[in-house]
Amino acid sequence: MQALTTLGFDYPKRGDFYRKELEQLFLLSREEKVRPAIFNGSYAGAMGLGQFISSSYRNYAVDGNRDGKRDLWNPQDAIPSVANYFARNGWKRGGGVAVPAAVSGGGAGLAETTPKKPSRTLGELANAGVRPQAGLNSARVSLLKLEGSTDEYWVGGENFYVITRYNANLKYAMAVHQLAQAIRQRKFGL
Repeated sequence: MQALTTLGFDYPKRGDFYRKELEQLFLLSREEKVRPAIFNGSYAGAMGLGQFISSSYRNYAVDGNRDGKRDLWNPQDAIPSVANYFARNGWKRGGGVAVPAAVSGGGAGLAETTPKKPSRTLGELANAGVRPQAGLNSARVSLLKLEGSTDEYWVGGENFYVITRYNANLKYAMAVHQLAQAIRQRKFGL
């Protein structure tokens, strides 16, 4: 509550957004039948393990352990809540996320450095000189450029875009994807 109040009234650049989130916090407090101060958050007002803002908490949080409350500090509620967020934003079960790409010719000119809804096909990328380094199950794709000391190119599918709806930073979304792949490999050997 303190972060949202401060940002809502002392940060003119995004004050409207944070005042709306403060209103959402009060509505959430009423729905959950708790005092607003019970919700601890980050400096930007995000709460729980999944770092949901107030409106996302209200719209996507679920009672995963069926104890009658949505507690995003409890993994039994937080993990299904993030899954619900992804599902409601278009996650396709069994769909690919992203694969490294080799780029030649004019292909680099198609690269996105900010999240955009995928609008190309793999065939269109291939015709422009983009070669995914593995298979990717996605009807629509984007060529992504992760800028750094050595730029990386990836082909991202619709599921990658869903991750960017959660956090609109390509490097964040790629870190989530790569961490998930490392966990999958370690746990299941896949």
